Amino acid sequence: MKTSVWDGIKDYPNQHLCNVNGTLQCNACSEFISNKKSSIGKHVKSKKLEKGLSDIAKNKLASQTIMECLKGRDQKEHARGSTLPTETRLFCFEVVESVLSGGIALAKLDALRPVLEKYGHRLTSCPHMFQIIPAVLEKETCKLKEELKDVKETSFIFDGTARLGEALIIIIRDVQENFVPTQHLICLEILAKAMKGEELAQKLLTCLAGEHNFGSSAIVGGMSDGASINGAALRQLLFFYPKLFDVVCFSHTLSFRSWIYLPAIGRACLFIASMQD
Repeated sequence: MKTSVWDGIKDYPNQHLCNVNGTLQCNACSEFISNKKSSIGKHVKSKKLEKGLSDIAKNKLASQTIMECLKGRDQKEHARGSTLPTETRLFCFEVVESVLSGGIALAKLDALRPVLEKYGHRLTSCPHMFQIIPAVLEKETCKLKEELKDVKETSFIFDGTARLGEALIIIIRDVQENFVPTQHLICLEILAKAMKGEELAQKLLTCLAGEHNFGSSAIVGGMSDGASINGAALRQLLFFYPKLFDVVCFSHTLSFRSWIYLPAIGRACLFIASMQD
């Protein structure tokens, strides 16, 4: 039995059904639905609609998180765009976030602006869009802390380089109950100069304990190359992380000490081959 589009919307409230040029459409699934009562009832009970409604709820929660980041930034910096409509601010934020995630230079956004604005909200020029980056970073930081809050034990990998300017990278690596290894980049910092052992230890402790709340029993391993500064930093961390085990990177060890190890490994292989003959 057929029913009118408006009756279909009325009979199933809160299902994100709408009238598009006299045709019933589900905004949650982006599908057009026949105006037969049986078809509407079948769609309302479908797994696809259930997933669509769940995605809408997640998007609303994400939008609330984004607006909290933007409002917090407004109070700190009085940034431009604070008087724009909420929908426009959310659109600008999501565009900047997507461009950064895709590895696209934000300076190229002006070239994409006509296409992005054609079916959506208005954007603003690149210099103003650059100001959204700190809010994107704040959102990613909150997301990272949420993902790490239930980690009981973990290890960390860190390294620095002076090849193109001194940089420090810290990565958390852990295996949870599902036995799937996961890694999270928790620090990427460009330094004015190379750190000494004590300074590096202080930075590691600030990042692990101060910024990400890893307690004294949470860190069980630390991996780095064999540089003396890294070993000194890990030794100083033992007072706060007594379970910390220093793991020197095997690849670096072979690379830097191959002239010592490889001949011995070669002789061992020859000996084993001769025994088999």
